[in-house]
Amino acid sequence: MTNSVTAKLEDIKVGSVVDGLAPSGPVEVVAVQFHGSAATVVYRDQSTGQVGQQLVYRSDEDRLTVSQAGRSWVFAAEG
Repeated sequence: MTNSVTAKLEDIKVGSVVDGLAPSGPVEVVAVQFHGSAATVVYRDQSTGQVGQQLVYRSDEDRLTVSQAGRSWVFAAEG
């Protein structure tokens, strides 16, 4: 999916690509932890590879766009 969609906090998932979190451009979400009406988002900058984190509130939703949907579940168990 390459369409950009204004994000709600619930749209930000591990593996999604979000614009508006870092000044350098889109980032890939590494982890998300929800705190009621806020979320701590850990991300990897796609241009530099650096990892960062940001506390995002509902009031920040209008500046965030999701350009690639993340995974709603993870299948990472050993076989």
